[in-house]
Amino acid sequence: MPYMPTSSELSKVLKNLGANNIDYLLDMIEYFSNIECNRRDSIVLNYLGVSGVRNIIDDLSREIRSIKPLKNILEIGVDTGSLLRN
Repeated sequence: MPYMPTSSELSKVLKNLGANNIDYLLDMIEYFSNIECNRRDSIVLNYLGVSGVRNIIDDLSREIRSIKPLKNILEIGVDTGSLLRN
């Protein structure tokens, strides 16, 4: 299962980004992580198939690894659902 940051960790990141309404954003992150992601993943997998999703992930991974220096990339992952588990 992918790593899911705690509410405290997410709150800190959102504060550092200067976000407003942090409690609301945390509620939305929890909702999409626990409910919406499975529905979204099902739609994407039905549309693209596992091989299509893997091709996209491979292409994106290749592009990200080509960026120098990598420390310039900021990723805030809410949850990857089943896409990275398959």
